[in-house]
Amino acid sequence: GEKMYTFLTKLLFFTFAQIRDFRGLSLRSFDKAGNYTLGLKEQLIFPEIEYDEVDQVQGFTISIVLEHGSPKYRSNSIDKILNGMILFKFLRFPLNDCGYYDKYDSFLDVNRAW
Repeated sequence: GEKMYTFLTKLLFFTFAQIRDFRGLSLRSFDKAGNYTLGLKEQLIFPEIEYDEVDQVQGFTISIVLEHGSPKYRSNSIDKILNGMILFKFLRFPLNDCGYYDKYDSFLDVNRAW
């Protein structure tokens, strides 16, 4: 758990700043289960990686799997995606097109609008 939070903190607050013309993460990367996947084209954006020691630039995929409660909790895909969006906003993920739910006071208002 602690290594995961350290990685996410570094990714959100330091690494994304290294990406040229970074405009935020797309909401279209959520799947139907509410999980989020993003890809990075090269590992050199991480400050721990020594540029001179890299023989070949490699990309990788980061998947953030969100657990949505017990098996009794059955919701449709939009509820899972909205829960993920709200969690990401709370964790200060730089989402690029998420402003449309800011005008609502609660998750119930968002759910009614959808």
